[in-house]
Amino acid sequence: VGCGRRELLEETGYGGGRWSPLMTLSANPALTTNLTYTFLAEDVVPLATPDPGASEDLRLHPTPVDQIEALIDSGEMIQSLHVAPLTKFLLRWRTGRIKLGGAP
Repeated sequence: VGCGRRELLEETGYGGGRWSPLMTLSANPALTTNLTYTFLAEDVVPLATPDPGASEDLRLHPTPVDQIEALIDSGEMIQSLHVAPLTKFLLRWRTGRIKLGGAP
């Protein structure tokens, strides 16, 4: 969680909140042993000016929860290591296991 908190703050300026593990994935377990760890960060707030580093071009696109499914379904979001955790989040949100602003 510590690295995730640091990266979120550095790259977006957001921090604080409650963090919990959401998903651990392998991009291709047949070829690599790399794992990615995704956390659910709830109630984060702007704390600092983003400082992503000279080699990174990052832009924030705050998106309401109820629009995430449309981004995935339309094909606008295709990175599997992003889509899978967001899909898991949406499933939990729809079944009421995650409570955020706006009912599913």
